[in-house]
Amino acid sequence: MKSIVVLPGRPPHWVADHARHLAQRLTETGRVMVVFTHGRTHESKLPGQPGAGSVLGHSLGGYPIWMGRRSAALGLRWSSKFTIIVLWVGASNLLALWAGVVARLRRERLVVDIPEFDQARLTRRERALRTMLCWLAHDVVRGPTSGAQERQSKVILMLCGEYVEMAHLALQTFEGMADSAASRWTLRLQVASSAHEVISEGGRRVGKVTTLLGEPTPELLSMADVVVADYDAPSADLVRQAVLSGGAGVLVGHPVAGRVARCHDGVWLAQRDSAAILVALEASSGGVFERPVPVAEMRELTERVVDVVADMEFAG
Repeated sequence: MKSIVVLPGRPPHWVADHARHLAQRLTETGRVMVVFTHGRTHESKLPGQPGAGSVLGHSLGGYPIWMGRRSAALGLRWSSKFTIIVLWVGASNLLALWAGVVARLRRERLVVDIPEFDQARLTRRERALRTMLCWLAHDVVRGPTSGAQERQSKVILMLCGEYVEMAHLALQTFEGMADSAASRWTLRLQVASSAHEVISEGGRRVGKVTTLLGEPTPELLSMADVVVADYDAPSADLVRQAVLSGGAGVLVGHPVAGRVARCHDGVWLAQRDSAAILVALEASSGGVFERPVPVAEMRELTERVVDVVADMEFAG
């Protein structure tokens, strides 16, 4: 393995999404393993949702992203060149320290990634263990202090393009969402410039829906927490890219959506009706509201970790 990403503890959804994005970026330099030390044995699953396997997904180059278990964190694995340990509030700092010691004994380059940096929520013992781990590390990458960001509504980006029926279905779905759920969301409806018949100003969601004409921009995609598109549309690949970069995505109308809820790459499938889309949105966004910072900043944090690894690679 070229790189190993260790998640010491049972990670929340947003940490797993961050690890998926980090693994995808690291596969550009070689094979990657993501180590989940704690399985989600008590997590409820939707019909068709796959359980734990040995592959997290596939890189853009076609190689699988392997998954490891607790034994891999304890040292029963192949050596790697880089080991990245991800920490969050609730992670097992003792297990993280052990994994860091193993990495240093194997002469691996150790990087500690702390997306959620909030010392006030740690016990004295946890702070001591983290201090020792950071002392062992070759570099430490920290995110902003938890709670420093305002809790803003999350963004659903519906990529409709010339699919006018999809746009109307998206508006119908958002209209049918419960008020308590809709208050947490903002809908951005992307349609082609020719689709003037799409009207988003009426209904119960005034001020919560924005219609955007033209092609989706990289900035628009980077700010979206959940990206939704028709599986047969040209924008379907943008949904997959959003998931690979730490966000959530839903493909609507897929032929197997009635039997399979989620693909192995993390993309959720929904039938072409409002109720199914609402279920997929709720399931795919499991960690969106737990995330301590916006998705765009989480993606920037990933790039910082990748830059640190690249600098170490260049330095030899």
